[in-house]
This record gives sequence, C-alpha cells and structure tokens, in this order.
Amino acid sequence: MKYTREEVIEEYKRLKAKLGKAPNSRTFYAESPVSENDCVLAFGSKPYSKLQKAAGDKPNRFSQPGRSKDEFFEKFGAVVRELQCIPVSADWKHRGFKPVLNSYRRKLGVTWTQMPQAFVEWALLKPEWADVVKLCKKAGSSEEFEKSTVSERVGYVYLMKSGKLHKIGKSKSPARREYDVGLKVADDIKTIHKIKTDDSAGVEAYWHRRFKEKRKKGEFFDLSSEDIRAFKRWKKIW
Repeated sequence: MKYTREEVIEEYKRLKAKLGKAPNSRTFYAESPVSENDCVLAFGSKPYSKLQKAAGDKPNRFSQPGRSKDEFFEKFGAVVRELQCIPVSADWKHRGFKPVLNSYRRKLGVTWTQMPQAFVEWALLKPEWADVVKLCKKAGSSEEFEKSTVSERVGYVYLMKSGKLHKIGKSKSPARREYDVGLKVADDIKTIHKIKTDDSAGVEAYWHRRFKEKRKKGEFFDLSSEDIRAFKRWKKIW
C-alpha cells in the first residue's frame, strides 16, 4: 500500500500519542503500518528526519547520517561532566543515552573501555574540556591498561544462585569460579547466567550499585524474579 505524506504524518502522530513520546525510526517502522520504503516514497532522501519535521518534531540529530566525530566526543564529554565519572557501558545503555554504543564503535573505531583515552587525545588542545580530561585520566587510562589486548580484558559478569540468594561477580572462567565458591557455601550453587564483556569491573560495579538495597552479604543479593530477568536480558556488553 502506498501512503501519501499526510497519511504517513498521521501514522507518526498516532504512534507518538500512543507512546507518549516521539518514536525513533526503528520503533516507528516496527509498530506502525508504514514501512521504511513507504517513507522514502513519501519524503525522498533522509525520510525520517523530514517526517519528524513535517510532524512538528525536532529530528534526532544523532540518527542523521554524516555527523562529525566531534559531536560524538562532545556528547561523551557532556555526560562525563554531568555524572562526574566515566559511565560504564551498562550505565550508558540503561539510561538510554544517545548515540548508542555501537554508533561510537562504528564512528570512532574504539571499544567503550578505550573511550576515556580516545577522549583525552581528542581534547588535548581544547581547554574547555580540561575538567573532563582530568576525570578520564583519573578513571583508568593507565599504562598497563593501554598495553593490554582486548583478549586479555575479556571476561564475564556472572549470576549464580545459592539457596534463596544470588551472587553477582566477575571472572574469566565462571565455571571455575562456581567450583571455588561451591567449596565455601553451605547450599548448592549454580551459574544461571553470564554476560561477556571487555569491562568486567565496570559492569560488575553497575549491577552491584543497581541492587545495593538488596545486598545481604558480600556479593550475595536477595533478588526478585524481575531483577533476575533484567540481568538475563544482557548477553554481551562491549
């Protein structure tokens, strides 16, 4: 079915009212009857940006092609300045910051753990970012880390169940860790999920902070079924 511009705009406004916010392109094409091809036929090049403008909304600047590397670094720097720390990849995803992590990897060619050092190099001659540079240097651009390879940094953040409690920790070998922990606890222990990541310490810290009100002892938490489902949604954080 071919849609007119007016019909596409109407579908956009209908979905926006349903969601209570402006949908991004992925949501619009998935949840409305309008396909991406329909939108191209109605608006031509850069169709979603034109659709949003026609509907009275401001296009998502980072969904538009051709954005500069400077804008990616500026967004990273602004978030670091606001939080006064380097957000781990799980934080960035959970808070819904844009651009998404994959966009950083494609645009800048760095992993998330390399972003602080990449930002420092970008901002060296930009005094307005001196405070963020200081935070990035403090956060972990150590010589030892910079020399380490990705394979050396890859590990897992695991979720283990023992009795009524769950343990959240990090290890390069969850199976070995499960055996070691099993020797120290009274109840049987079993790994029920693990997240592969190149930032084990950061991702582990994120989950510990998220469930801090439910901590019972050490790395053991009294988690609800919803908490467990939230953890299991992640298979890889890179």
